[in-house]
Amino acid sequence: MKDFLSIRNCSTDEIKELLQLSADLKKVYKDGDRDLCLSGKVLAMLFEKTSLRTRISFQVAMADLGGDAIYLKPEDIGIIGKREPAKDMARVLCRYVDGIM
Repeated sequence: MKDFLSIRNCSTDEIKELLQLSADLKKVYKDGDRDLCLSGKVLAMLFEKTSLRTRISFQVAMADLGGDAIYLKPEDIGIIGKREPAKDMARVLCRYVDGIM
């Protein structure tokens, strides 16, 4: 899987595929089924500023798809790049989680 940093890095076909996948998942969920495609996956969520809506929406989405989300508070990680280089932090987190946002 490639890193998703910006929608600008995606081709038109990739965007269409992503939108189709989201529509398919929405239909499955609406029909009362659960697609546990993220079962066993863990997402680490890091925010510079607290964001209740973003945090809750990602936590609920991960749970709905069978995964788990871990919220790392700013005081847990400090200012990214200050206490330890961002590259080192990412390397350590990648050993334990499947995605970082």
